[in-house]
Amino acid sequence: MVLPKYGVVVFVHGCFWHAHSCQKGRIPGTRGGFWQAKFEGNRARDARNERALRKLGWRVLRIWECELTSAATRERALAKLERKIRLSA
Repeated sequence: MVLPKYGVVVFVHGCFWHAHSCQKGRIPGTRGGFWQAKFEGNRARDARNERALRKLGWRVLRIWECELTSAATRERALAKLERKIRLSA
């Protein structure tokens, strides 16, 4: 999600595909080597993209899928976004 008025880019990462440290981000039991390489590649690409955006002057916020599963964690994720926007305004 891009919020050009505030200079903010928001990535909502799926916990599985981006190898988050939560329960959903675990490596499957089969073909572990394949998945490990896939996740490392995804993380490296994410880091490159974030660095490139920051270098261009964007503020980058990463929200994880698991942060949107309950009302309490959604509120915290929205509060992070509000803080990021306030810092940009």
